[in-house]
Amino acid sequence: MAEPFTLDDYRSIIRGGLDLGYEFATFDSPHTGPLAEGVIYLRHDVDRTPEGAALLARLAAEEGVRGTFFFLLRTESYNVATRRCVDIIRQISGAGHAVGLHFNHLEHPTPSDESERVRQIQKEARLLADVTGAGISCFSMHNPDDSLRIDVPGFINAYAPRFFDDALYISDSNRKWKPVHPLEGLSPKHAGVVQILIHPEWHGSNFDSERQALIHHVVSVAGRVMDEDNAQNRALQERPLSFSEIADSLSRLDP
Repeated sequence: MAEPFTLDDYRSIIRGGLDLGYEFATFDSPHTGPLAEGVIYLRHDVDRTPEGAALLARLAAEEGVRGTFFFLLRTESYNVATRRCVDIIRQISGAGHAVGLHFNHLEHPTPSDESERVRQIQKEARLLADVTGAGISCFSMHNPDDSLRIDVPGFINAYAPRFFDDALYISDSNRKWKPVHPLEGLSPKHAGVVQILIHPEWHGSNFDSERQALIHHVVSVAGRVMDEDNAQNRALQERPLSFSEIADSLSRLDP
């Protein structure tokens, strides 16, 4: 087995499923009818790294399978309306993958009833479709609350019972495979639904821990903001910001 949370490991998960006869389906067009073999829903919740999502999308396409990539509309980590993100989402969609909404309820007031939460999800899905040009017909919940299995007319919930309660659900949340690594959970005798949840930020680099991966993400975001400021701020044209200067400033801050 490949080293966990590497690109080789990601490929091995896909190839292991194919070798066992599984079909791969997406949440925007789920498998219908009786299952002669098992079906895998390869789900990617893009919490932090659109670039990481694009990399996994390319690898999955090279293996001949389609996955679903769920993007946050409201997050401090990236902005889906920027040209960078729109291009990435179009690239992922152009490779044959499905794109959906990753809904973060923490960015909304507590709804008075379920119908209000439904409207929140529908509104975000429409906004995501408008700014990216992607067809949005499915969603997943970020840091799920009691509305985990909510039914939203016109949209497919990745936590609907047929994909979650009635399925084998394997997740890499917090950079730990639960309940087991996918290659240990897949079986040629499992003629049913398997959902594999992947967070792109954990895959593709040889991080030793979740903390190391998160530090890498924070540094990457800071570098992107710094590059943008250096390019667009006239005051920085002659003397651009650098990481050493930022580190020095941070060291002077009160703990």
